[in-house]
Amino acid sequence: MKGNAYVPFMLRHGDGSTLSLDFTAMGDTLDSRFTFTRNSTTSTYINSSGLVATAGTNVPRFNYDPTTLTSRGLLIEGAATNLFFYSNPIATTGSYWGLGGYTLGTGATSPDGTNTSTRLTVNSNTGAACSMQQSVTMNATSCTFSIWFKNGNLTASSNSALTSIAVRNATTATILLRFYFNATDPTSITYVPGYATSGASAVAYPNGWYRISATVTSGITSGNSITGYFGGLGSGISGELNNYADWWGPQMEQGTAASSFIPTSSSTVQRAADSCVMSGTNFSSWFSATQGTLIATWSGTGTTSGRYATINDGSASNQIWVGYSESAIYNGSFQASFGTAGTASGKVALAYATNDAAWCFNGAAVSTDTSVTLPTGLNQIAVGNSQAGTAAINTSLRSIKYFPTRLANATLQIITT
Repeated sequence: MKGNAYVPFMLRHGDGSTLSLDFTAMGDTLDSRFTFTRNSTTSTYINSSGLVATAGTNVPRFNYDPTTLTSRGLLIEGAATNLFFYSNPIATTGSYWGLGGYTLGTGATSPDGTNTSTRLTVNSNTGAACSMQQSVTMNATSCTFSIWFKNGNLTASSNSALTSIAVRNATTATILLRFYFNATDPTSITYVPGYATSGASAVAYPNGWYRISATVTSGITSGNSITGYFGGLGSGISGELNNYADWWGPQMEQGTAASSFIPTSSSTVQRAADSCVMSGTNFSSWFSATQGTLIATWSGTGTTSGRYATINDGSASNQIWVGYSESAIYNGSFQASFGTAGTASGKVALAYATNDAAWCFNGAAVSTDTSVTLPTGLNQIAVGNSQAGTAAINTSLRSIKYFPTRLANATLQIITT
């Protein structure tokens, strides 16, 4: 490619944009104008076959929907730690996992295509409490427990088909969240009365697997000991002898959503944050300091503070960004700030010129600001987070588009609908 990198995009689209990035169409190769870093030797994502795949250090991850197998775009996540020991495979080594009422064995082929799933077979009488559990110290006030489940020989008519997951505060001796799901349809979630009535979800994966998640947002003080349980767990529902189901990849992490799986063995493991930045002439070739329009689309529910794209000067002093629940123009202080509730997927556009800014989210009414001083010295764009590598979206970025003109308000509504 010769000359300014944006020229082929202008010729291809013919819409006046000088930057047009479709991350869902890149396959597994990121546009070479970006510098991508993530200092983790092992990070996972969902590949085009719907399997949990592994990416090495500084390798971008292009995520796919595990149910439809369609591309969701570039996965950008912040740092996260799986606080559970021995998550892959699940093991009682070192007594980290407590086991009651079950015999452990090797289960069906795992969600990552290996033979590391664990089969739990009931080995006690009907009505006995059956579970596996592990306790961790939670240095936050919210947490998410996630694990993959695959039905074995349980049937819809059997009492043993009711499978339970729970999150308990061991410090205060309080169950925070407990729910059942039918093993033949894990999306059929029933919350146990007296505890939280939201926070659970189930997502279908290939070969009969489901990822079950349980999020707790109250009842935790930083430093508390939190226990995650899975299995039968209760009198009268744990089933008959020799009934079994398969489990894989338990993860306990801080925060309000399940991130990509982080395998562990004899210690906790942290996945580093993703960073994806375009700078230098790769940036200046398409950017206009005097007026412009920045547009982003995404897949999946992101972090409430997440930023889909941040045009900046490498500091927090000068920025133009579009985010999950807020977009802003910043020049030492907020010049224009717009916000609304984020959604599971959508489109957002921010247009700017001196004393003339506008913002539109999913085709809704346009918000405007007529008193705006533009930042100066902007020289790079970070996608999926802030200039500091924080405010990660924790979901998949579908596209970024930039016009070197301040598009009309009516146009903002059209392109974000």
